[in-house]
Order: sequence, then C-alpha cells, then structure tokens
Amino acid sequence: MSAEDRPAATWIIESAAEVATLSPAGATDAGSLSVVSPGTVVLAGDRIAWVGAATVAQAAAGELPYRLTPATRRLDARGCTVIPGLIDCHTHLLFGGARHGDFESRCAGKSYEQIAREGGGIRHTVAHTRAAPDEELLATATRHLAGMLALGITTVEAKSGYGLAHEHEIRMLRLLRELDRRQPVDIVRTYLGAHEVPLDQPKESYLREMLERTLPLVAAEGLASFADVYCERGVYSVAEASTVLRKAKALGLQLTVHAEQLYRTGGARVAAELGARSASHLEQATAADLEALAEAGTIAVLLPACPLYLGDNRYPPAREALSRGVPVAIATDFNPGSAMTYNLPLCLTIACVQMRMTPAEALLAATAGAARALALGDRGAIRPGLIADLVVLDTPHWQQPLYHFGASYTRQVFKNGELVWSVSPRPRAIPGELPSSP
Repeated sequence: MSAEDRPAATWIIESAAEVATLSPAGATDAGSLSVVSPGTVVLAGDRIAWVGAATVAQAAAGELPYRLTPATRRLDARGCTVIPGLIDCHTHLLFGGARHGDFESRCAGKSYEQIAREGGGIRHTVAHTRAAPDEELLATATRHLAGMLALGITTVEAKSGYGLAHEHEIRMLRLLRELDRRQPVDIVRTYLGAHEVPLDQPKESYLREMLERTLPLVAAEGLASFADVYCERGVYSVAEASTVLRKAKALGLQLTVHAEQLYRTGGARVAAELGARSASHLEQATAADLEALAEAGTIAVLLPACPLYLGDNRYPPAREALSRGVPVAIATDFNPGSAMTYNLPLCLTIACVQMRMTPAEALLAATAGAARALALGDRGAIRPGLIADLVVLDTPHWQQPLYHFGASYTRQVFKNGELVWSVSPRPRAIPGELPSSP
C-alpha cells in the first residue's frame, strides 16, 4: 500500500498497559474478550484505523497501514487501559420531578405496587413530566448525560413513556431528538407509550390512540428506532402487548419488551414469537422462556440495579441465560423510581457479584452485547473500521472499575474519534512536527 493510500492518523493512543478488544465481530461470549498488552490504538477521523502492539516509530517508517501527518495528535497511555465506549441499552432518561417519597416508602417496607396504588410510581412521574417546561427537561437530562459521559458511556438508549397521551409521548421523543443534537452521547430513541395505563383516559381508548395515531406518526417522522411495551400484571396483558408490538413491527420499528419483571406474564414468549431484538428484566423468566429467547436470537437485557434498588433478592438469571446461548446485555434501567442510577460500571459489579457473571462477560455485556441489543453493528469493540468510541482508564487493569466498585477510573473519553471528556489537559499537536516515539 502506497503512503497516499494509507489513512491519515488523527489520534494515536499509544503504549497502553492493556487494550481490551473483541474478536470475532459480533461475538459476546467471555472467550471473545482479548487483551493487547502493551497496546496502541490509531484513529483516522471518526473510525478506528488500527490496533496492536506496535509503536509510532514503525508508523513513521511506513511499516503500518496508516500514515502520520503534522496534524496527528498523540496520547501517552502508559499505565492506562483502553476499552470500548460503554453502551447503556435501557434507560428512561427523560423525566420530570423526583420520587423521594417512593424511596422513603420502600425503605419503610412498602412494595412497588403498594407505592403505585398510593399515588407514587410511574403516574407520579407522568404528572411532573407533563408539567415541566421543555428546557427544564432538557437541562436535567443533559446533566445526567454529562455524568454518564464521565463514566465512559458513549451511547444511550432512551425511552418515552412518561407522557401517556399522544401529544405528550410525541413531545418526549422530539425532546430526545433535540437532546441527541445538543451533546456528544448518542441517543437511540424508543417509543414506550404502553408504559402504564393513564388515569385520564380509558385503557381501550388509549390503546386505540397508540395504534391509529401515535405509532404511525412515530414511524412517519422517524422519531424512534424501537417500540417497547411494559407487559406486566395490572398494566398491559400479553394480548395487548402483542397487538401494539405487531403494529409497530408492521410500521418498520424494531421491538423490545419489558418482560417477566415482577410476575411471569408471558412477555418473554411474546418477544420471542415476534422476533423482538431484546427482552428486558426477566427476573421471573423460566428455563422455557430462556430457551424461546435463545431460539429466536433475542437479546436478554438484564438490569441488576433494579432488584437492588427495590430490595428484591431475585436477580435476572444471567448464568441460566448464558448457558442456554441467550445473548446478554447489561444496562442501568436509569429511571426516577426503581433504578435511580446511571452508573453502568457499578451495575457491572452487581452483575458479577449477584448474578455470577465473570468480569469479562460483564464488560462484553455493556459493550458488544449492548450494541447488539440496539442493532448497532458499528460500535461496541475496538477493531479497525468501527466508530472510534473509546475510554482511557487510569489503571493498568481493565477489571479495576468492576473490582473497585463505585469509583471512577475514566481519564479520557473519545466519541466519534474526538476527545470529548478528559480529567487532564488535552494533548495538542505542534504544527509541522511529527509525534516521536517514546
């Protein structure tokens, strides 16, 4: 390859103690985690151009498939680890108000359902979300996204569902689209109109509105990539969930389902039968449910912060799912009621300790597995050709943020090949001077 044909390196992240890569493409099992030590990652524009153990000096000599230019910037990553940008594939990011009262009631021993019957729960958040001005909702969500970015999260799925009326659900999705435009974290939008039954509209009327008015507009305007339903006792039945999801699928939306969280209702089977991309929660899923998901290729999105926060000792069946060949992703379920945290690394620790996942399985579940759950084949690993979403950790061991739970080891975050977050001064290139080897 001639020098002119080689891509120009825009960033060289070199001499990292470890670079945690994934191979082969799309693999999410623990055996697909590999570590280059020491490792260097080269970015060309918004893509990863090269990863390996070679040095900048070899590139300058023309021995590697990229070229240096006066604009090439260099980051000394000695003593650090590089991992893919984390992906939180299940959140309820946009909401108004807070539910401190729910938290106090739960600490006093009341159940999720009791709290909802007494005026708390999802409907409490619906009222506050409807009443909040657009800029207030955007400002709050922007602060949360900044906190996520500082933890190394570069892509987030975000649902509507706190509107529970046509105009409010559409408003939420449009605000999420605006939020995606305003800051660096990518937002994948999901329509979750069937999150709860509204108090101010009969259920049958609301379902008809979703099917005949809201879903067609969501699809026509491209307001969401996915449609979701909370299939749960007292909320939406299997038949109702199936009706909504079939309509969404016919309109070209991908499917995901809140399934088997508090009770086993059949939501996992609906997800499998309709070829849903993912099914979330699954605390009450049976072996037969997991077999159906495995056969359908549906990803199990497991949310360990939720049972922890609800004081429930039944965690999602990670080991059973993995043993049956179900692809697994880990997400936060960030929401103001049942999982008020966006700390995805902490959720990975919980998955290891309470769900018996290995650290490698957990990391893969928040990168490659989460990318697969969102149908994002362009990220979730460190490989040439993928989007350059990377996190530099201030530790020589990739396991450290899981082992030292609750602490942040993020030193730099690259999004689409650009340095978007750093705890240290940003390195800069000296015009006309090539980076030198250490």
